[in-house]
Amino acid sequence: MRTTSRALRFRTLEDLLVEAPRSAADLARMLGVSVRTVQRDLDALADLGHTLEKRGRRYHLAPSSTALNPVEALAVHSATRLLVHHTRVNERHYRSALTKLSRQLPQPARRFLEASVADIETLSSEGSRTLDMVAQAWFDGRVLRFDYAAPIGSGRPHPYELEVYFFEISPMNLAPYVIGYERSYFHAVRTLRLDRMAHARLLDERYAVPDDFDPHAHLASAWGIVAGKPLEVRVRIRATATRHVLGRRHRSLRIDATTDEGDVIATITCGQDKHGVPIDLLPWVMQWGPAMSSDVQAYALWRRPALRSG
Repeated sequence: MRTTSRALRFRTLEDLLVEAPRSAADLARMLGVSVRTVQRDLDALADLGHTLEKRGRRYHLAPSSTALNPVEALAVHSATRLLVHHTRVNERHYRSALTKLSRQLPQPARRFLEASVADIETLSSEGSRTLDMVAQAWFDGRVLRFDYAAPIGSGRPHPYELEVYFFEISPMNLAPYVIGYERSYFHAVRTLRLDRMAHARLLDERYAVPDDFDPHAHLASAWGIVAGKPLEVRVRIRATATRHVLGRRHRSLRIDATTDEGDVIATITCGQDKHGVPIDLLPWVMQWGPAMSSDVQAYALWRRPALRSG
């Protein structure tokens, strides 16, 4: 395992010591550092108030006790299910986080979550390094450099340098996205999908997230994750589909009128990307087929070759 930042190494060390008793040599091998470094980290953990148990040459850290009531346990279970659904790669720290959360849950939820963690281990680890780099860039305040292949355009990757402001999961497809200031090409805040980033590495330059950056305000106009200039789209929802479409009503959908036939006329506010495409809204509208009509459907059919090129 490659050397990580000291703060991340500390968190990983704690998790390893909670999981099972381990020797300093085992910890050094798993963390990719020297035994001397591990000994210093163990001393630092003790200085921070952690109670380390020593069993021969092995160290162990008792997990903290945080009893959850049934509703709290259900809330944690629901959050971990979302984590499981959006996890696309076999990333060690993601598995560790889920394992740690599983210890807070009563049975049978704990058993099911442990099984989900085992399933994640069968996924490909491709892309796990990018996730690692993004996490370090955000929490350590270091500029991230990577190649990015946009979904629309030539499909060729371009080098970007990003100051990571926020990490978000799209409510539409549960894919992870990074929001930040792209300083080499756009010179603006951009939203970038994690699995389109490649060859990520940390630069020496440091940055701080601006005090006035509010991710909730930034995403206020987004139908899913794209927070561009707001666009209003009028849609007609056929009577046969209104119950299904409106059953999970989106905050950006406003009902304007109901026709004599029972159709619903509504206005949707969404963001558009730099090409003027309401890219988050298109799949949602088109999935309903003839049950919904709007100008964006014709637009999507017209742009379909370009949309597929990414």
